Amino acid sequence: MLNDEQLKELEDMASTFMDLSSLEIIMSLPEGFLADAIYKKSPEGISVLKGRLKTEARIRKCVIDLAIAGSAPAQAMAVKYIDEAKIAELSSY
Repeated sequence: MLNDEQLKELEDMASTFMDLSSLEIIMSLPEGFLADAIYKKSPEGISVLKGRLKTEARIRKCVIDLAIAGSAPAQAMAVKYIDEAKIAELSSY
């Protein structure tokens, strides 16, 4: 439904964690379209997920860098990230 330029725009906006309803309004998409697109893993849904995941990865990278530099709050968050990753990996077996 969306062309490559629009998919990139959607990914960029989704990277701000804007809610799906607002993204649909901005992109002139029908109500519920993006929730369905995410469920079906259509190009539009993948664009939303990519935008959000890329921002999450950048934030996690900043937290890890701060933890390595000695920030106690960041170290606590980093340990949480590590534990979550271990649990997710173990549960996938």
